[in-house]
Formats: sequence, structure tokens, C-alpha cells
Amino acid sequence: MHYFIGRSISQNLLFAQNGSCHSQSFVLCSRQKGVKPQRTKTPLKASGLIGLTTQLTALIFTTPATARDKLKAKIRRRKFTPRSRGQKQENNKMKDIINDRSSSPPVFSPLAIDADLAPLPEYKAAGETKINFGGLLPATAPLRLHEDLSSGCGGQLWPAGMVLATHMLRDRRSSIGRERILELGAGGGLVSLAVARGCDVETPMLITDQLEMLALMEHNIRLNEVEDKAKALILNWGEPLPQQVVELKPTVVLAADCVYFEPAFPLLLQTLTDLLALSPPKECTVYFCFKKRRRADMQFLKKAQKMFSVVEVPDQDRPVFSRQNLFLYAIISKEEAIKVTTS
Repeated sequence: MHYFIGRSISQNLLFAQNGSCHSQSFVLCSRQKGVKPQRTKTPLKASGLIGLTTQLTALIFTTPATARDKLKAKIRRRKFTPRSRGQKQENNKMKDIINDRSSSPPVFSPLAIDADLAPLPEYKAAGETKINFGGLLPATAPLRLHEDLSSGCGGQLWPAGMVLATHMLRDRRSSIGRERILELGAGGGLVSLAVARGCDVETPMLITDQLEMLALMEHNIRLNEVEDKAKALILNWGEPLPQQVVELKPTVVLAADCVYFEPAFPLLLQTLTDLLALSPPKECTVYFCFKKRRRADMQFLKKAQKMFSVVEVPDQDRPVFSRQNLFLYAIISKEEAIKVTTS
């Protein structure tokens, strides 16, 4: 008569009550598929149910060490061995990527979008980039932008900025020159400087960000020789608007890649509310472009939709940048939205 350790102890005890317990041979069964059972010749002499339980428990933990080691090795092999050709190819692909990264410095593209839409060089800690936005600016007079991450991530070009700047130069060039323009979270000032270079701006625009970005914004303004068209200014989200902003009463607000830090979402929403309140309805539009990197980024959009009217902006490059989780919206006040629908 055999007792199987793979069964519960209560089942084995039941068998012990119904049969003889003298010199039984036990079989150790592993739950791992394909592992041969281990048979032991140890005689089992149980004096009552307690004695049988004690000997059963001891027997479970007396599996030979070599058998345990073989079992562990087999489990590891089964865990990491691909079970299909597709998985094997995927594993080989990941190995190639790891080998490439370990053998050479990483190549960082700040835009994860097609090169035709946003041709940028490889990542550099600090340096100058020249961009003509696919011919929207003259090749002989491209936008010159100094990139420097020493003061923060805003010193690097980011994908949403390229998308928004391209949209302004191609689709809003004829009308945006008459607007009063402010850029939020400008970083190096990519979007507003592209507008300053490519459009006939009548009113000097304000390029805003935190204090850490002020020197970089001023440097890029001088680099592009647009001191008469743009001015750098400190604007901290959630704080009262600077007097220069209140006096400007912007009719167009540019915001690219401002959704990246969840604790700042309420502050940004407050600043958008204050900016829209400066102008009468129908006079101020926020062009908001961002790249969804986390689920929390869409929470910002849901909150904005409750506070404002948020509509997607048509763009011919949408099939390209939407595949990279880039979104372009126009944000206007709720009051404006009501008047537009009733007129």
C-alpha cells in the first residue's frame, strides 16, 4: 500500500485508518510536471494518528538535496525558455537591444516621431540646433535653438513643441501675427521663437517659464535676433499672474509638453483659468499639445474638460503624431463655448 505526499495529510490519515501502517513504502510526488516520483523504503510505524502525522511531515522535508537542486534547475529552465518561435524571436531581439546599449552610449531622440516631421540631431548635453520645420522656415535662416539640460528638462527639445510649432507655421501663419501671444512652460522657447521667426508678429510676445529657464530663454531670443518680437518672463503656475501678462491680455496661449508632473496639474489648471479670464469670451484660445506618457496625463485632460471647452485641433500630420500618443487641442472658456453654440 502506497501513500502519496502529493495528497493532503487528511486524505493520508483517512487511508491510515482503513489499512495497515506497517512497513509502508511511500512515494514523494512533485507537483512539477515531468518530475519522476521519489520512492523511499523507510518503514512507517505509526502509533495512532498523531504518530502518523509526525512521520508524514518529516518525510516531506527529507527529500534528497540533489533531487531538490535538479527540480529548481528544471523550473528555472522552464521559466526562461521560450515556448514558441515568436517568444524566441522576441527574446533574441531584446538581447540585441541590450547588447547595443551596453556596447555604445545610448542614442536619445527627443522626438519619438518621424524624421520628416521633426528632424532633430541626436541628444547632446548642450549645444545649438538648427530647424527649418520641413521648409516652413527658409533653409538659409532656420530657427537656432540652444539646448542645455543643466537647468532642467525644459532645456531640451520635446516632441509636442515640434508638433505645435509646425502647426502654427503652416496652419495659423496668416492670422497669428495679429494676436497677442504668450507661451507657457516655454523651456528654451521653441514654439514662440518659431512664430517670431516665421510670422509677422505685431505685438511683442511673452515667453514664460520658471526662473531656472530665464537665462536660456533670453539667450535664444538674442540668438535668433528677435528682441523686438519676444520677451522672456518668469511665470510660476498657480501664482498670481505678473503685471506684464495682465497688461498684455493674451489672445493666444501656446503650451507644449506642459503635462509631465502630476502634482503641478492643479497649478497649471489655475493658471489657464486666470489667463482665459483676462480676455472677454471668444478672444482667447489656448493651443495645448502634449505627449501621453502615463495614465495620469489623461487625468489632466479629463479635469480640463470639466473646467473648459476642449476640442481637438485638425492637423494634416495627425495620423503621424497620434501614433506616438501626441495630442493637439484648443482650450476655450465654458462661457465662450455656450455663446458659440447659441449663435
